[in-house]
Amino acid sequence: MDKLSIGRDTISDVNSVEYQWIASLIYDGVEVESVIALIQRCLGGDEIVAEYLRKIALHMCQPAELLHYLDN
Repeated sequence: MDKLSIGRDTISDVNSVEYQWIASLIYDGVEVESVIALIQRCLGGDEIVAEYLRKIALHMCQPAELLHYLDN
């Protein structure tokens, strides 16, 4: 997995600018695959991490799920 450029505090903050950016991409109609690729390019991580970040931005899962994944 590529190194993730955001830390645990940012991941835990559902109001962070990173989640707002991801949500704005989705609301602007960017395709899911492109959003995932942009997250990976800008924030690092693998496809699974990017999908977690996307889901957190859309309030479809909690940051704790991503943190649990990263700890394993």
